[in-house]
Amino acid sequence: MVEQFSGSIKSIEILEPSSEKVTPVGLLLRPVREWEKSIVVGQRVKLILPDGTCYFSKVRGGEIMTNETPAMLIEFVPEINSNIPEGTRVFILSD
Repeated sequence: MVEQFSGSIKSIEILEPSSEKVTPVGLLLRPVREWEKSIVVGQRVKLILPDGTCYFSKVRGGEIMTNETPAMLIEFVPEINSNIPEGTRVFILSD
């Protein structure tokens, strides 16, 4: 398994199911700068929190049609109640 650094998280938005409209569900991660590696739906990612603990998730999609830096949508991380702090590093995993 190869790990490639993609970026550090500036902010996170939790997207939960809505009965009012169709919305994606997961965690929307925005990088400090741009993502350094291409993001592919279905790819596994490794999150390294500022305290050094590691968690894994999967890319569900992305957001490119805004004025902000493109965001990455990942699955929820239940082990930490999806509480991902600013500064968390994101690595793309590939074979």
